Amino acid sequence: LDHVGATWTGGVPQGIDFGEDQMKLLYAYVNLAPPKNLLVFGVWGAQGSTVLSRVVNPRGRTVFLHDTDTFSTDLELFRVSYKTKISSAFHRYKDASLWPELKLDLPSEVQSTQWHVILIDAPNGCCPNTPIADTHTPGRFQSIYMAKQLARPGSVVLLDDCERDTERDYGLAMLGEQNLV
Repeated sequence: LDHVGATWTGGVPQGIDFGEDQMKLLYAYVNLAPPKNLLVFGVWGAQGSTVLSRVVNPRGRTVFLHDTDTFSTDLELFRVSYKTKISSAFHRYKDASLWPELKLDLPSEVQSTQWHVILIDAPNGCCPNTPIADTHTPGRFQSIYMAKQLARPGSVVLLDDCERDTERDYGLAMLGEQNLV
């Protein structure tokens, strides 16, 4: 990380659902000049999201997309509605011709912004040891698809929890193995 000119030395702040290596990578990239636009699928609680916005990306714009409106904050936050369930969507969206069904209704200002970094950490997925048929959380199908749609040349997409089937399989399929770091 030394060659990028910024090094994260703060450990992992309370409320951040990321590992030390992930924080270092994110911090190093968003702190390269010029200021970066960071789009986050998910909210890490008031403290975690504030750290992400004000400490990790202090010179840039950070926007959060979240599936509940019970989160009160002064951060830039837009509500999104996910319609998938892992139990029914995992096999359905193996057919790439159906991916347009995954489009989220996002505000025009989110769709038109040049996002330098897109971080996918929502909606809820599930446990690596839970059978797909028994998993009724939304999974990240729509977030991954929308990150693919919103990314421009030069954008970096960070997908958390790739040890899980949905994130791993759909991250590879939609974002491309050639784009993995």
